[in-house]
Amino acid sequence: MPADHNAVINAEARRVLKPLGLTRKGTSRVWIDDHGWWAIQVEFQPSAWSKGSYLNVGVNWFLYEGSVGAFNVGSRVDAPFIEAAGNESFEKDAHNLALRAKDEVAQLRSRFSTLEDATSYYRDCGHRSAWDDYYYGVLLALVGDASNAKAAFQSVPTHRLEFGWERALAQRASELSNLAADRSAFIETIRGIVLRTRSIGNLPDWEPDFVFS
Repeated sequence: MPADHNAVINAEARRVLKPLGLTRKGTSRVWIDDHGWWAIQVEFQPSAWSKGSYLNVGVNWFLYEGSVGAFNVGSRVDAPFIEAAGNESFEKDAHNLALRAKDEVAQLRSRFSTLEDATSYYRDCGHRSAWDDYYYGVLLALVGDASNAKAAFQSVPTHRLEFGWERALAQRASELSNLAADRSAFIETIRGIVLRTRSIGNLPDWEPDFVFS
């Protein structure tokens, strides 16, 4: 096993992902492909039982306060856990895992290259959760489809409302539903949510204007 398996993983992630524009989140094993109001998140997830790494890659929307770090689309990649103990080829395995992460990032960049692509994902995903309906409503309103946005928002409270966060989500959906017909006001409201979410998640200030396109 390498003396510091975390250092090996981070070195290979840096070698492969940094040239793509991804940045490491602090000293963690998480890398972020930042798009302002959303991001692709790459996590070289440790195991509670063995030294090594799984791979999680997915999309994180910054459209609800406190949501940084969530996998709203995607998560565990179908790739085997790389074991550090007794593995003389661990560095090569870590490099290959980083290459797999690179491929997943490229696919997600292509899949969600436009706002319409993101909207279509939720339209076609079949059964939706309360979170799915919420994000679908936001995306629909951003593309100017107010009537369907309202329908999506109104679906949020049809899901379980047992916990406080579920009731808070339903309340936010109701508030946004009332704004959906005024696209300009809606965009400004979402812009504020994104900025607060980035701040809560300790993400750097976003210099360019948010382009919801």
